[in-house]
Amino acid sequence: MTSKTIDSCLDDLLNRHFAGKVVRKDLTKLVKEGANVPVYVLEYLLGLHCASNDDAIINEGMKTDKKILAENYVRPDEAEKVKSIIRERGSLKIIDKATVKLNEKRDVYEALLGNLGTKGVEISTATVQKYEKLLAGGIWSIITMQYFYEEGQKGSPFLIEELKPIQMPNMDMDGLFEGRRGFTEDQWTDVLLRSAGYEPTQFEKRVKWHILARMVPLVENNYNVCELGPRGTGKSHIYKEISPNSILISGGHTTVANLFYNMTSRTVGLVGLWDTVDRDERVPLHPVVVEHLRKIMDFGSLVFFWPHHKRTLYVDFAAIQDAAGIYLPCTAKHEHVDTCHRYGFHDLRRAFATVNAPRLTADALQSLMRHKSYQTTQRYINMAGQLDEAVKVLHVPEVLKQQNEN
Repeated sequence: MTSKTIDSCLDDLLNRHFAGKVVRKDLTKLVKEGANVPVYVLEYLLGLHCASNDDAIINEGMKTDKKILAENYVRPDEAEKVKSIIRERGSLKIIDKATVKLNEKRDVYEALLGNLGTKGVEISTATVQKYEKLLAGGIWSIITMQYFYEEGQKGSPFLIEELKPIQMPNMDMDGLFEGRRGFTEDQWTDVLLRSAGYEPTQFEKRVKWHILARMVPLVENNYNVCELGPRGTGKSHIYKEISPNSILISGGHTTVANLFYNMTSRTVGLVGLWDTVDRDERVPLHPVVVEHLRKIMDFGSLVFFWPHHKRTLYVDFAAIQDAAGIYLPCTAKHEHVDTCHRYGFHDLRRAFATVNAPRLTADALQSLMRHKSYQTTQRYINMAGQLDEAVKVLHVPEVLKQQNEN
């Protein structure tokens, strides 16, 4: 971090080349006031009423946005109050996240409203077909709710009359390209950081590029990236907060296979419906492993630093085994080479599974091994059982038996 002041010149350039389209990021905190919504929802509202550098217009727009949030945003602790208002008035506009599923028994689409906590809310087929992302992860929206109760009805008395996703309806790429010409490369880098809620004057150049690298999956097709790091370092912020076209999911909530196609529901997975899918996963480590990693991290910024070609890693691993006198028997009928008589890195993985199979539940072992199929995990469990039985019938020399008895 540096102590540089905020670059006012950049503000002037933005307002000159993108007049009426600039939103001050610092206003999101002032508008939010406890509303647990993604930043892009707040920016959408600010863009409607505060896209100006005129303080009077901004102040008036702030009042409007605060009023909209106060009257329409559903706070989870006030859900029952909002339900009562909908019932008494018959209709009400709310801001909430809607997730839709098909009810096969009734042949209707039903929505779950996250903050309102209401299930089985009927929604029209036309709306679902227009916004398919409702079926995969859900969308933050401005929703017009209705209440109609009839004795003996099967579904919920709550209905969705109208739904408007909180996102920009279109993108003027030609206007963006034209405005871009008014900035240098360094200035445009700072604009991109500002657009994601970072103040560029507070970061060194290397850190700026690190943050920009996280944005690549948002603009590049078929781009996969993996970032390792502790909690609270901003790995998931961009995918969760800045765009309605990306979705953040916890690793334990789905499998990699289901991201592409869900065999259970026979529907296209999240990858087919969202521009960017971020899988945030926490891997539990044994305390002994954590302690060793801490020692390694003391030597540099990279946990597993290897300043050579990856092939040399295998060479060094083989040299360590030779020095330790490891020479594995190979009974396969083929021309033997050195690798036949040494362990590979995958052997360590197999050993972990085999040794820990008797100690862990099947689900825990499958999760730690990251097996897609339970059948793969079951093979290790069976192997562990076979080894236990084999040990019981192993030949033990009489001299060793006598030593143990003594």
